[in-house]
Amino acid sequence: MLAVNPELTLAGVSVRIGKSLRAVERAVSKLKTEGRLEYQGPKKNGVWMVKNFNS
Repeated sequence: MLAVNPELTLAGVSVRIGKSLRAVERAVSKLKTEGRLEYQGPKKNGVWMVKNFNS
């Protein structure tokens, strides 16, 4: 979802997939640790960069 809409907030993701914000935060934390997801830019106007999406 973040690959298609990198401006989306984690709260927005949680609403769209029907999971709690905390569950989305845990998943994002794991992806960031694995180097598959990165947030670039300022806190309010940044974008998500999805890396190694198909690996």
